[in-house]
Amino acid sequence: MIKYTLAVGFAIFIVLFLFYSPFTRYSFLGSPPEQRSSCGKFDGEVFNFPAPYVFLSPEYEGLSIWEQGYKKNKRGCDANFTVVALKVQWPSLLPAEKMWVGANRPPGQMGLTLEKRGPVSKHDTGFRLDYLIMRTGIDPIRDSTFDDKLGLYKLIGVEQPMRGTKKDIYWRGKNGYTDVLVVCGYYPDGRHFDCDQMWFTNQGRILVVANYTTPYLVEWQAIMYRTKLMFLNFKRN
Repeated sequence: MIKYTLAVGFAIFIVLFLFYSPFTRYSFLGSPPEQRSSCGKFDGEVFNFPAPYVFLSPEYEGLSIWEQGYKKNKRGCDANFTVVALKVQWPSLLPAEKMWVGANRPPGQMGLTLEKRGPVSKHDTGFRLDYLIMRTGIDPIRDSTFDDKLGLYKLIGVEQPMRGTKKDIYWRGKNGYTDVLVVCGYYPDGRHFDCDQMWFTNQGRILVVANYTTPYLVEWQAIMYRTKLMFLNFKRN
């Protein structure tokens, strides 16, 4: 009887936790609680993201959604976004019903994240590979090759110390500035996991991350171009 009571109590706790906690805003539990558009500013420009696209409550300046009191942050079109996460279908860029991670997601499903960056130095060189190859002994200039099909430099099978897994790193460099970075991971058994494609917009003041499965890597340029057009549609005049 005691075990039964504890089991029921634990089940009720889990249900309440998932209902009231920020985790309910994650895609695998469906749409976020706020069934309305999310409005705010990025780099002084107002954006209005329709609810079907949003899979995690947007973060505004102030406390993170993982901190108590975050609901007291200033919200709305006059407030500044710090992070907005969207879920879309590729290539239509229509909203995805849900958002899953890893290689087993429905075909064409893609996550998009916009993140405000801090002040950009005039000496900024874009993305740095240092932290990705730390303690590997790899020299990106010496060990990388250029993929003519992708138009990107690459390092394949970079081991991740202490994790026992590998990743592939792709990037585009222009005049000493790395403006595009793609990191594709593997499962421990060697199967491809997914890729994070990162680039800057608004003169480097906004970071954009597209998360998709490895087969879509060949479309990285189209992903950048078409998502830019989509963001313009969400921009308020």
